[in-house]
Amino acid sequence: MVCAGHNGNSTRYGYAIVLWSFFIQAIAVGLGLSYGVLHIEFMDYFKQPAADTSLVGSINNGVSLISGPAVSALSNRLGLRQTVLLGALISTAGLLASSFATSLYWLYISYGFVAGFGYGMVYMPLIGIITSYFEKHHRDIALCLASTGIGVGVLVFPPVIERLIEHLSWRGTLLILSGLAFQICVFAALSPPRQMPSESSFKDSLDTIDTIVQFESFRNYFKQCDCALLKNWRFIVILAAEILWNMALCIVMSHLPHYARSYGHAQRMVCWLLSIIGILGTAGRIIMAVLGAFKKLHKTTIVFACSLLSAVSLIMISELKSNFIALSASVGIFGFTHGTKYALLTCVMASMFGADKSVAAVGYLSVSVGIGQATGPPIGGMMYDLTGYYPSAFLLGSALAFLSTIIYIPLLVHQKRQRNVDAAIVEMTYSLEMLKRVHIPASPLLSRRWVSRQDKEEVKHDVPKLGQNGYSKVSQEAEVA
Repeated sequence: MVCAGHNGNSTRYGYAIVLWSFFIQAIAVGLGLSYGVLHIEFMDYFKQPAADTSLVGSINNGVSLISGPAVSALSNRLGLRQTVLLGALISTAGLLASSFATSLYWLYISYGFVAGFGYGMVYMPLIGIITSYFEKHHRDIALCLASTGIGVGVLVFPPVIERLIEHLSWRGTLLILSGLAFQICVFAALSPPRQMPSESSFKDSLDTIDTIVQFESFRNYFKQCDCALLKNWRFIVILAAEILWNMALCIVMSHLPHYARSYGHAQRMVCWLLSIIGILGTAGRIIMAVLGAFKKLHKTTIVFACSLLSAVSLIMISELKSNFIALSASVGIFGFTHGTKYALLTCVMASMFGADKSVAAVGYLSVSVGIGQATGPPIGGMMYDLTGYYPSAFLLGSALAFLSTIIYIPLLVHQKRQRNVDAAIVEMTYSLEMLKRVHIPASPLLSRRWVSRQDKEEVKHDVPKLGQNGYSKVSQEAEVA
């Protein structure tokens, strides 16, 4: 891998940054996604409904994502290293205070808001730091290697937390986890100084939500979030679909361990279900990072297929609850589709709306994902509390995922039609160029041979956008999507 600057020190710093980011993501994100194990203990201890108990983890997930603009303002004022350090201290304080909780309301504040905001401050700057050290062709590899820390964290922490609870109770476990979160301060202190990206490097870094959040101030963030995007029906389709799908996602992450235990599976076994989601989700991200190099990969279609398959897997989870092997396989399918979907989603959005609106697009997407993750677990818990039948929560998640899939259909139809129009434009432009070379005048009837009357207006609109290679902006979007 080649780092920005192309010198030996920069390259060594780049490799150090990847390893540094790997361990931080393993700790911060791994702990955040392992709440389902603590959810079991909180339900047993506080004797409160599942909806109220799951709200602890949903606040944590929602705050860590919705806090993006605030984290952006802090990182621009304090610097990325200092932001990570402060986030580690805040998350440590939140987990430490949670170990003394006497009610769920205490946990809502300490574990939900305080630790959640700390996790957001720790995780958000990481991608921005990586992109400042690597050039475009090697940046995706570096990001992929660093993000595998998420899978390792989710693989390791659920069984570790379960064993700690077995020996120390949930209070002692949170005390130990606060000390583990404090270790992020060590990694933050050891991080190399930030290398500012060039203008072209910054433009290339618009591929992910987290990168964009790093380099935009709070005020500029809202300047970029123009309301024109909210008038674009394709953008609204994506936001609505992702709110629904993330509601389903966090129903699984919060309720799966308690759900499996309620059907007789051993406590030590149910914790591995979350680990399966983490490791297969990481596998999905890596595979899509490799396949994404092929231009003919229809990424929007894959996102649609993953949403549909995840909905099917949730039905399987609700029906195959008694057989642990079948349940694990169903959970694995869900984890793989989750990782695959999110490896492609931000790339699809960037190609649809252009670099000039990417900041606003991914900012709105981050907030919508946070809304979905904050509201899903309480609604799933409410279904269980009302019906007394835990599979109803997962059937609700399946319905939400199916509805998310249906919402994507108009977008797929539009893109297929647009690809057909662009193919006609490319063919027509190539034919016109060939006619010019042999000095044969072009007939005004030529365009009618390649495009229908219905598409003629779109051809007129897109012809001025043709570049030197004969491709329109829309055709480039269609290749990525």
